[in-house]
Amino acid sequence: MNRQSLTLSSGNKGAIFSIDVAIAFFIVAIVLFTSAYYAGRQNQDYLANLQMYKAGYDVVTVLDYKNILNTTDNITLQSSMYNLTAVNYLMKIRIDDTNGALIIMTNDTAPTESLVLSGERPIMRDTTQAIARFWIWPR
Repeated sequence: MNRQSLTLSSGNKGAIFSIDVAIAFFIVAIVLFTSAYYAGRQNQDYLANLQMYKAGYDVVTVLDYKNILNTTDNITLQSSMYNLTAVNYLMKIRIDDTNGALIIMTNDTAPTESLVLSGERPIMRDTTQAIARFWIWPR
């Protein structure tokens, strides 16, 4: 009786599975690195936009605190706004009463080709309520 060897001789049959695993691992690594890159980049844009929005809101808040938003003089409002706005931003402010009628607006024009963020803040003008709307964009 001949004893058969219990060893398996597969030769090169297992090599294709090793190559398959290596290619799959390479594809998964590329997908993970790409998604991590774009997720990080999106977060940076969001934080920069949030900073610009908060800068505009802060300017309107300080103008309200100093009672400059109570003025009807456009030059006073414009110069005070320029003094408070960071050097890398430009702004426009419009103050409307609660019925939507324009009270005062600064002269700057928002660009159409770049990012413009806007917000609003309720204010009191003497004894009446009003809404201060602002637009802010990078210089």
